Amino acid sequence: MESLDPSETVHTIAADLDRDGVAEILSGSEQPAAVGLWRPDGAKLAHCADTGNDRWAWTALAVGNLDADDDGEFVAAGDGFVAICDADGTTLKEVDVGTQQPALIGLAQLDADAEVEILLSEDWALIALDDDLTVLWEYALQNYNPAHPFSVADLDGDGLHEVLVHVNQSLHILTADGNLAEEVRVAPESGSSSWQSQPIVVDRDGDGCAEIVVADHNRIAAFEGAECFEVANADKPWSGLGRFAGERTEDGNISGPEPFWLEHNVWQGLP
Repeated sequence: MESLDPSETVHTIAADLDRDGVAEILSGSEQPAAVGLWRPDGAKLAHCADTGNDRWAWTALAVGNLDADDDGEFVAAGDGFVAICDADGTTLKEVDVGTQQPALIGLAQLDADAEVEILLSEDWALIALDDDLTVLWEYALQNYNPAHPFSVADLDGDGLHEVLVHVNQSLHILTADGNLAEEVRVAPESGSSSWQSQPIVVDRDGDGCAEIVVADHNRIAAFEGAECFEVANADKPWSGLGRFAGERTEDGNISGPEPFWLEHNVWQGLP
């Protein structure tokens, strides 16, 4: 049995990718500098991608349906690589789009086709990739700052996601094609409270319209739209990192007969 030293493990999540009733463990590690797939007992199942850097092996992960079957796949991104891995850990696609220490991965619907798109936040830009890992667009960030957390939600009900990103002292709302739709000042002198403290979309007052909640170093701010944000599942609690459209049962499993990616192929956001 192989195991990971917790002091050397970075960004670990669990998901039942092959739908056999048992969740696999997805993790990046510093020694070896790799992304892998493990069984619940710690036995290594597969080696998906090399991070290529023993000193800084941070890897962001996201789970979704990224090929033609109903099993789950996962995206792994780190310093200089983005990889899509199958349910058994096989590398399906891999590319270097120049990412530097990406903090978050999101899965969203950004164009008219049925396939999911991928979002990465890194030091200098927010990058959108198509399902074949070609770059769709980049949204340049104002200055170097590794804390550019984001989330996605269909705010206007058109079937495509808007992207909400915390940039320095402002909340930027981007359209699905990467253009700035609105900029809202959060605080006069502050910044994101964490590189992973993404804006959340939640109906906090129960009026049927979602608010956007942003945390900075000094305060928490909530914003309403000029028109109602009628966002599906905004009446349910936001679960933090790895937000997807699916609720947990008391034993930690996903509720419902189907995995969340078959109904809502979203990560870091809401339908």
